[in-house]
Amino acid sequence: MSRGTLLFLEDDAHLQSLVSAALSERGYEVEPARTVKEARTVLACIRVDAAIVDGLLPEVREGDFLQELRQKHPALPLLLASAFWKDPRSQEALTRQLEVPRVLNKPYTPQELLLRVEQMLAVRPPPRPPVAQTEAQDSSDDLDATFRALSAGYAARLGEKLRELAAALERARAGSAEALDEAYQLAHKLHGTAGSYGLHAVSGAAWHLESLLRRARDGKGTADWKALEAAWQALRKTGD
Repeated sequence: MSRGTLLFLEDDAHLQSLVSAALSERGYEVEPARTVKEARTVLACIRVDAAIVDGLLPEVREGDFLQELRQKHPALPLLLASAFWKDPRSQEALTRQLEVPRVLNKPYTPQELLLRVEQMLAVRPPPRPPVAQTEAQDSSDDLDATFRALSAGYAARLGEKLRELAAALERARAGSAEALDEAYQLAHKLHGTAGSYGLHAVSGAAWHLESLLRRARDGKGTADWKALEAAWQALRKTGD
C-alpha cells in the first residue's frame, strides 16, 4: 500500500536516483522531475501529497518556482532542499517570505530526507507484516545492493564531471560570463550530490569552489583566479 505520492524536483540525475530508490523502498510513489516544466506537467496530471524541490534550478531564479507553488497549490506540503539557507536567520526569512516551513540542507543523506518527509506528512511508518528473518535480511541486502550500484555509477562518472567543470572554468577565465555561471552550477551540484553519496572530501572541496564562484558571479568583486585555481586543484585531487 502506498504511503503517498511525492513530486521530487531535482536536476541532478544521480541524486534523484539515489533518493527515489530510498523513498520507494519506504512505500512512497515518486514522481520525478528534472525541470520546472516537467514538474508543472506532473502537478497538472497527478495528485501529489507533497513536493520536494531543489533550491537551485538553472532555468528559474531562486524562489520563483516556490512562489508559483504557493500561489497555485497553497495547501501542498513543501520541502526545500538547499545549500544556501543554513543559518537560522536566513531560514527564518525564507520561511516568512516564501512560506516554506521546512528546509533540508544539502548535502543530505537519504535517511535525513526520509525523516523530513515523514515529519512533513505527520505519518508513522506502517507496521510491517511478520516475515521470516531471512526474507527481511534479503530485502535489506537488496536495498544495500541498489545503493552500492548507484554509488559505483556516480563514482565512475566523477572524472567526467570534473572534466566538464574544468572546461567551464577555462572558458570563464577567458572572459565568458555564461561559462562562469555554468561552472558555478556544476560546482553546486557536485557539492550536494557527492555529499549525499558519502564522498565528503569531494563535497567539501566543491563547496569551497562554489562559494568563490558565487561571489564572482554575483559581482561581489572581480574573480580571484588565484584562489579559484587553488580551490579547483584541491577539488581535482579529491577525485583522483
